Amino acid sequence: LCELLIEAQAQNQDPGNETLLARYQQLREKDMARTLTVTDALARLFANQNMALKFSRNMALGHLSMLSFADNWLSETAMGLQSPLPKLACGLSFEEIREDVAYE
Repeated sequence: LCELLIEAQAQNQDPGNETLLARYQQLREKDMARTLTVTDALARLFANQNMALKFSRNMALGHLSMLSFADNWLSETAMGLQSPLPKLACGLSFEEIREDVAYE
């Protein structure tokens, strides 16, 4: 949102215009859907008391730390940190984002 607001300011646009807000919603949809899907799947997985599923789940969790790529993916997805990340989340300052928007 920060990037879009800075861009709107640079173009002298109203920060609350419908086009800007629609762009923000479109940018967030994929990440929100992915986070909701993973969270829902995990909740269902851990709520199920089937013995075979519990055994498989416990085995998979025990081995998850050995598969760092899977562990990282799961953690990043749960935290909403899948790319593309907003520039502010990547550590850029507001000033750096303003400069970046000015050159685009």
